[in-house]
Amino acid sequence: MTVVKETFQPIQARGSSHIASFQFDPETDTLHVWFADGDEGDYLNVPVAVYRAWTQASESFGKYWVRHIKDRYAYVGA
Repeated sequence: MTVVKETFQPIQARGSSHIASFQFDPETDTLHVWFADGDEGDYLNVPVAVYRAWTQASESFGKYWVRHIKDRYAYVGA
């Protein structure tokens, strides 16, 4: 039996003044974020449900990041 792993393409955060794009790695539960100011880094141990909710949030990408990700998960800058 072959197991097909889900892949996650980078999401462009159009219209955000804080977030340029982000991508989730399901093998490590790592959320990589590219910021609009050129910085980038990884948020560790992020549940896939948080990532999926971010992609479908009705609020802006930046507001969702502040409310649900920024200070809730360990961050490692690149």
